[in-house]
Amino acid sequence: MCRCTKEMMKNASATATWRSERCSHWQLIERILAKGDSTSPIFSCPCFRTTCIKVDWLHCVDLGVAADFLGSLLYTVIKKMPGRSEDAKVRKMFLEMQDYYKERTGDSQLDSLTKLMLKQPKKSPKLRGRAGEVRGLVDFGVLAAHKYLDASDPLQNAAMQTSLRLQGMYSNLSKPVFDPESLSANCRQFCLLYSALAEKWPDMWRLKPKMHLLQELCEMQEQPSNPSLYWTYRDEDFGGSIAHVSRKRGGKNSPISTATSVLDRFIALTVVPSL
Repeated sequence: MCRCTKEMMKNASATATWRSERCSHWQLIERILAKGDSTSPIFSCPCFRTTCIKVDWLHCVDLGVAADFLGSLLYTVIKKMPGRSEDAKVRKMFLEMQDYYKERTGDSQLDSLTKLMLKQPKKSPKLRGRAGEVRGLVDFGVLAAHKYLDASDPLQNAAMQTSLRLQGMYSNLSKPVFDPESLSANCRQFCLLYSALAEKWPDMWRLKPKMHLLQELCEMQEQPSNPSLYWTYRDEDFGGSIAHVSRKRGGKNSPISTATSVLDRFIALTVVPSL
């Protein structure tokens, strides 16, 4: 929805030019056609506009920005931990994760931790794990950074502060405490700090396009709403529940009757939209 480029996205400030160079619905359609691409059939739906499209937190943050940041952060922390080898340090970190997990029942947890789960050869660091596993280690990243990094070192202190801003964004996903201004401010500060780390320490901190997508998600909504209201966790949870109740029982007609019953109940409980 904006004309941001890879160079422009390095500027995450409130005065960045891409913030004012926004596309209207029809300008976006024009850009798609000008590239020789075809538009999605969904645009032919009555009253559908690009403002109806939302960025998914799971793919943008859990599997994107947060995974990149935590990979870089934990790989940096490991180098500061005691131990004769990196493998020994990784084992020690995993033991500390186990202590951390004991106080956080219910969260998805990593079953193991290896060096390759943090950094693969010839690639920038990235935490390899499922979305819930990455999300469950955001607070651990804050604890590990403050325990092992040196606040007097500018780069290490920036990493510590960035971990706090990521934690601040995640804390705003709770519906009772959701604050769009806080989410926006933490996002912008996170991106500014991350950009600074990527500039000074490019081998360890790599700036990717999803960083800009995060700002679209947290800062550029016309009508700010909690990302947890439309993230794909909701679809997956609903799909899992339906799969459970639709498991075949009692003969060949059971799946048909179950599906019909679910759809009838959905229709009864859902308000017909006004177009």
